[in-house]
Amino acid sequence: MAFGLKQPCVVGVVRVATALPGSWRQCLTALTQMFAQEPAFEPMADFVPEARRDAFDVANVLAQLAGAAQRHCRIAVSDRHFLRLLPEACSQESIALRCYLPVSQASATLAALQWAGEAVNASLADAAAVGKPADWMEGLESQLDRFAEAGTNRFSILLTAYRLGISVSALTPNVVVLGQGKNARWMNSSVTDLTPAIGIRIAMDKHATASVLRAAGLPGPEHYRVSSAEAAVEIAQKMGFPVVVKPSDQEQGRGVAADLRSAEMVAQAWNQARAVSENILVERHADGRTHRLTVFQGRVIRVTQRVAAGVVGDGLQTIEALLALNNDRPLRRARGWQTEHSRVSLDDEALGLLAQNGLSPSSVPAEGQYVRLRRRDNISTGGENLKLALAQVHPDNIRLAEDAALLLKLDFAGIDLISRDLADSWLSNGAIICEVNSQPQLGANSHADAYEAILRGLVVGDGRVPLHLVICRDDPALHQRLAAKLPAQLGVSAVSSKHGLFREGARCSHAFSNGFAAAQALLHRWDLEAGACLMSPTEIASNGLPTDVFASAHWVSVGLEGEAQSGLIREVKSLIALHVKGNPENQAGLRSVTNK
Repeated sequence: MAFGLKQPCVVGVVRVATALPGSWRQCLTALTQMFAQEPAFEPMADFVPEARRDAFDVANVLAQLAGAAQRHCRIAVSDRHFLRLLPEACSQESIALRCYLPVSQASATLAALQWAGEAVNASLADAAAVGKPADWMEGLESQLDRFAEAGTNRFSILLTAYRLGISVSALTPNVVVLGQGKNARWMNSSVTDLTPAIGIRIAMDKHATASVLRAAGLPGPEHYRVSSAEAAVEIAQKMGFPVVVKPSDQEQGRGVAADLRSAEMVAQAWNQARAVSENILVERHADGRTHRLTVFQGRVIRVTQRVAAGVVGDGLQTIEALLALNNDRPLRRARGWQTEHSRVSLDDEALGLLAQNGLSPSSVPAEGQYVRLRRRDNISTGGENLKLALAQVHPDNIRLAEDAALLLKLDFAGIDLISRDLADSWLSNGAIICEVNSQPQLGANSHADAYEAILRGLVVGDGRVPLHLVICRDDPALHQRLAAKLPAQLGVSAVSSKHGLFREGARCSHAFSNGFAAAQALLHRWDLEAGACLMSPTEIASNGLPTDVFASAHWVSVGLEGEAQSGLIREVKSLIALHVKGNPENQAGLRSVTNK
């Protein structure tokens, strides 16, 4: 980390020709406006080159475009970067700038930067030669797909934390640490360190969940386990059609088939469900649409209505034509960059649903008529989530969702309620809870407010504890003495050093490869109230800083004469600019702790 950026960065030099085309500013403005029309490039929509030195403006567009391209491919990098002029590297032909770009994975950032450079240079040469954003993005997407976050939750949590200024680090590839020391909270997607394992296990079993709900007087569905297609048909016939066949232990709608109206359909659905699970349920089909009520820390924070993939008639066009238009919408195209199954085709499932309702691909539905083309209503099968205001939901339904989450002791839960109308109470309209999800996906973009509410509720302030940077030579004896003195001098509870972590002057860990790794280990201790990080100038210059903000920075000058003469101290002072609280003018604010 450097210059107050909220995540690690890659560092390199950008060269900008001194002889730019006369229309360069108009070309770059057109470039940013063109990409801003794409949904994932919304952060660029407000970008206008500032009236600074030309080279800085060009490099700013380059860095902004590289970052937006990564976010478009669901790679979590913040929208902050840092540029510094390198006078000694400038020439009559070009201006040299040192560029610090936030990075999730270095290879992804470098690929995006290469792509952005080609786009900027093409625009400067001929604004009309850039073409359509989709033409440019296709090649980059194929390069960056393997770096994308597996789900939208982690991606959105990271971006929200960067935007709110919350300290972020990684405990494992899947676990995000929000905050530091005693103020830290852990998140794995939407599972937190406060989520009970027992509640998760119950929620992962739909049969167990329904039993617990019904025992508490809440509307859990009645269903039966079946071990064969024949048993599924027999139960369905006893219940009466339509029915639902679904696995008891799968999520995201895998293996679910709803509104089944014949023995043949039930047998086929059982075979499909059996392909993903050994635990199959048959239950009575509930009329209505699925609504996800997201509960966090005991209150509903978001409500969405799931709409299965389909088309809405205009009274003029056929279902086939409407579907072609629907597949080409920008929102669906943007989602296609993130999921494999967002485009909807007139396959056997769609044709079966049409025939079930007396329709065909050539039918012309009336204006406003919704024609369903998928039995599942999940995003992965082309469905959509429509956000509903809490005021549109009956208070009984809000309480029901909160009670269901409380029943399983889940701090974070997605309660799926099938209801004809959420404005009506579940007590009177026959609504049921078909599923409780202990790791709900919130989606991205349009649900930024939900992520902000979650992080603000989970993390106190920015989550940081007071940290003090102490720059000193790499000397075990010196570090031992400092570990004994600094708690009283700086009011810290622990000290990190390449030679170990220290509490109350005593070493409590093995040595580390460097001071950076030691500081990271210190930040992940739950008992850390305030800390001091000992690092040598060489370690800082090689690894950067372990966090984006320090309460203060100090240096122990003895033994650092060589580094001072070589300019290393000056470089380190530059790197920690913007890192120390109370230094808005980018002054490092280094103070001497001791010369003894």
